[in-house]
Amino acid sequence: FIKKAVRQLPVVDGQDILVDLISINEVLVPEGKDNPVVIMAGGLGTRLQTLTKEIPKPMLKVGEEPILQHIINNFKQYGYNDILMILNYKAEVIENYFQDGYAHGVKIKYIKEKKRLGTAGGIRLAQEYLEKTFFVINGDIFTNLSMEMMMDFHQQNKNVITVGTKNYSFQVPYGVLEIEGKRVKKICEKPEINCLINGGIYCLNPEVINLIPENRYFEITDLINSSLAHGDRVGNYEIKDYWMDIGRQEDYYQLNNDYPEIATARE
Repeated sequence: FIKKAVRQLPVVDGQDILVDLISINEVLVPEGKDNPVVIMAGGLGTRLQTLTKEIPKPMLKVGEEPILQHIINNFKQYGYNDILMILNYKAEVIENYFQDGYAHGVKIKYIKEKKRLGTAGGIRLAQEYLEKTFFVINGDIFTNLSMEMMMDFHQQNKNVITVGTKNYSFQVPYGVLEIEGKRVKKICEKPEINCLINGGIYCLNPEVINLIPENRYFEITDLINSSLAHGDRVGNYEIKDYWMDIGRQEDYYQLNNDYPEIATARE
């Protein structure tokens, strides 16, 4: 179901006649772009163990603020202030902190899953609010990516889905053999492997929501594969900026170590 905290202010015309009630959001939040931002903030954070025992993962602090605040701030600076949060685990912690969003310069609607639906299943619940091309971002992603440039790329390339990707390198701790039949052609000692990984940030056109089954667990990777099978154009937007997924404790601690330098660079 949908929950939106509303604070209202009477509007009076020149003859002191009450003509309407408008949300304080409409007074205090500047007019933004009409592309909604869906934040998937319902994960359990089981890999973070004791860190998420009392609070949901998106509320873990980076510097002095929750990572969810950093996500909102990054979208807000590019004019994207229409926020939809998909909630599940400890939803009340997030709702109590952000409320209707006006104190943070955005407008927030909350959509609660009655059961876990995966990274795409929750999008289907928000369909009535997603009439324009929209963003989806996981609630545990920290990045200073230019959201405006990603949206421009998506629209200019006429993609149905654009996936934000990140180059990932790792070193194999063994000698790797190239084999032909039973013969060794080559051996490389502890090679470094490079690949593009899913960065958990997406631009989507509204029509792809129809590929998401109702009330069923469905990951966004399933949606991407369904869209490809449908013949849709799916694009790759490589993230060159800072990016970190805090799904693991070591990554969360690394982000907090990196953050002072990131914050200084932003000033």
